[in-house]
Amino acid sequence: AITSGDPAFTGCSGLDGALTLNDGLESIGAWAFAYCSSLQGSVYLPDSVTAVGNVAFDYCGSLTGDFRIPDTFTGFTGSIIGETPFSSLTVSPDHPTLTSVDGILYSRDLTRAVKCPAGFIGDVTVPDSVTVIGETAFYMTKSITSLTLPETLEQIERFGICDLTALTSPVHLPASLRSIADSGFRGVLMEESVVCPCPCMIDPSAFTLSHGAKYVMFPEGITAVPEYILDEAVMVSLPSTVEYLQAGYTVCTEPLTVIAPASLSGLVEQYVTDSAVLGRTVIPVRAEDCDLFPSISQIALDTRDPAHAEARVLILDRSLALIPPEGCESGDPAVATVDPDGTVHAVADGSTVVTLTAGGRSFTVSVTVASGIVCSSDGTRLVSVSPDYTGELTLPEGIVTIGREAFLGCDGITKLTLPSTLTTLETSALTYFGAGLTEPL
Repeated sequence: AITSGDPAFTGCSGLDGALTLNDGLESIGAWAFAYCSSLQGSVYLPDSVTAVGNVAFDYCGSLTGDFRIPDTFTGFTGSIIGETPFSSLTVSPDHPTLTSVDGILYSRDLTRAVKCPAGFIGDVTVPDSVTVIGETAFYMTKSITSLTLPETLEQIERFGICDLTALTSPVHLPASLRSIADSGFRGVLMEESVVCPCPCMIDPSAFTLSHGAKYVMFPEGITAVPEYILDEAVMVSLPSTVEYLQAGYTVCTEPLTVIAPASLSGLVEQYVTDSAVLGRTVIPVRAEDCDLFPSISQIALDTRDPAHAEARVLILDRSLALIPPEGCESGDPAVATVDPDGTVHAVADGSTVVTLTAGGRSFTVSVTVASGIVCSSDGTRLVSVSPDYTGELTLPEGIVTIGREAFLGCDGITKLTLPSTLTTLETSALTYFGAGLTEPL
């Protein structure tokens, strides 16, 4: 036997091709075959194996086949194979503690997801009976394109769903969830509109590096807002029960609207101050003051950049449910047009307003179109100027901040006029700018 704790072949380049383990082998030690990069194909543990140590088959990048677990081995954990890209994990129908569904391991009673191999490719639907996503169950599974969680799910353990970089559709958080551990939902594409489950114990780092959430609603009963979930959000609704709300650094340039009851005014005011120090604009709104909200009050568009040539204005209620607009109208269609769903399209440089009606009320949104420059959607931060911009440039009023390296490579600008609203230049905002100026800045 290869004794437990003995890294017998760790990093051994002499193990090349298929790995054959002989009958009679009883135990495989921790790190035994880790970093054996020349091993290929599948691994079939013989029926005599009763113990396998942590990381025994981890970091073996060419093991892309099946990993078979015998009935004699009941102590399997995901750390045994780690990030090795096996395509499937299998057990016999008679295994006493495990079962395999579509190459993914679950507990025999199908209440716990144990391990999805890192090399799994395609869509995953977790069975309806599963209540727990185990530690590292979906860890570094970078070829999963969609993940559907059941409404029976109650718990996601540490690194349970982690770094699913190939997702083409967002992962829905079931309302049945009651616990999400440290990095339990890390690096995952989230729905644009998220209602956090409640009551649910959510670790502060549960949503590290996750992205996609624009509108986030926390129901009554939630006491702490987890870090990172608001990194890309433009609107969040807080309940009166919140006691913890901490600002964090984010690369998001969009302002964040915080809807909160008057009882949280002190907490929100501190959050506004702390966020400003970190470069994030936060707009507080008292929940008692209104029942419907536009997703944004100002829009900055650029006709020359398809990614910034349109933006959609949403009407939401306090629960952040979308309210379909009853009417949409542009004040000047020669500058910008608006679709029935609230999508605003840039037409030509200038300023106008669009008006949306919903719930018997009207909402006005300011629109600025400036070709060749990219601003945050509310028009308060200049993100970048096109390097091929030539001639005179007058920045629109309303810009408060010029972002990092916004003018990088802009040697064709001959005159730059800054707006009276400008208060902040970020690091390197105008570094190496001015080679083409014919008038002083």
